[in-house]
Amino acid sequence: MYRKKIEITITKLILVFLSLFALTQCFDKNKSIIIKEQGSFTVGGTVISNSGKFDPYNQTPEGQTFHGDHA
Repeated sequence: MYRKKIEITITKLILVFLSLFALTQCFDKNKSIIIKEQGSFTVGGTVISNSGKFDPYNQTPEGQTFHGDHA
């Protein structure tokens, strides 16, 4: 029983040490990650549209769309 508590404590200490080490690597200013390009896309999905024309100044359900069911 006592040995199991020591093993759990050692495991927790190792996890804390590894977490702190990982965090210090994230803040190293000499090893920056530069994102060259970023984008997004959707797959599948359903679009439900209300009839009418959308007016951004007087918002009503007319002309609005709902996008759902996609990844």
